[in-house]
Amino acid sequence: ESKINIGVRSIFCVIKKAANGWWKKLLRGDGKAPHFLKVDWDKWVDEDDDEI
Repeated sequence: ESKINIGVRSIFCVIKKAANGWWKKLLRGDGKAPHFLKVDWDKWVDEDDDEI
């Protein structure tokens, strides 16, 4: 289930994928990521981790 939390200065989205697996990339193009996209490193899971 996807969730959206709208704060005073930010919007936090949790997006659930339709099928399990790893994304090769987040954006369609090969260009630079937009400045407003940021990674929450506290919730980062590496593909090699067995916890998934």
